[in-house]
Amino acid sequence: MASAKPPDNSDGVSRPWDDNDLTPSQREAMATLIVSAERSEGWAMVVGQAGSGKGELIDCLCGRLPDNYLTVVISAQKVHSPMDLCREVGPSLNIPECNYKARFLLDLRAAIETCHREGKKILLLVKDAHMLSEEMLQELELLGNTDQFSPRVLNVFVFARPQILPVLERMGATNLKHHLRRFRRLEPKYPTPEAEGERRSSPRQLQGIDYSLGGDRQPAAKAAISYDSPRAPEKQGPGSGKDILEKAFGPSLQPKTLPVLD
Repeated sequence: MASAKPPDNSDGVSRPWDDNDLTPSQREAMATLIVSAERSEGWAMVVGQAGSGKGELIDCLCGRLPDNYLTVVISAQKVHSPMDLCREVGPSLNIPECNYKARFLLDLRAAIETCHREGKKILLLVKDAHMLSEEMLQELELLGNTDQFSPRVLNVFVFARPQILPVLERMGATNLKHHLRRFRRLEPKYPTPEAEGERRSSPRQLQGIDYSLGGDRQPAAKAAISYDSPRAPEKQGPGSGKDILEKAFGPSLQPKTLPVLD
């Protein structure tokens, strides 16, 4: 696949990426993430097997955001301790390096407040999140909870392979899955024995996890048709965001009700 070039966002208006550079599955995921970012919903997750295009999706998303977004891209491969997470996030937000997590969280809160005053948003994109330990997933949740504004300033999009889902389920009632507003699964670009075997695997049903789940179709379809007006009211009932997340993680998930935006 040819590398895509970012559109001209110099006037602060987001524009669609050339859809020819993305697979249908990636286009649906992109539309979902754009809606989540523009609504400042907070948390979103994209899962997909190796080679499904998660990295390309991150690159395309960064190219489509207007100038009022501060984009921070980190790799979970470099995060082994709480301070590793702080050091990965800090430079992109001009937060001075420090040796204490409490100090960093205070500086992060100050950066969030500054962005709120200036009408800016922070988008934290976490690559290879399936490589984070349970402790680091909890640290990521703590970092995201630093933002107390509504709508949120700090939005966290997590990109991972499907094995992160049983890890989140095993972590119990307190983990970032309860903050998710959007969930999308990328289909593999090329069928592989691993992907086909994952579809037929029975343990996922026993755990109440459906890896074949696509995501919230209705908002994605709206955004795919018209990127200029993605703020359609949330669909309730089957196919809604709440219904999708409950299917992905089981009935224990109780996401907050999203506000209907004009």
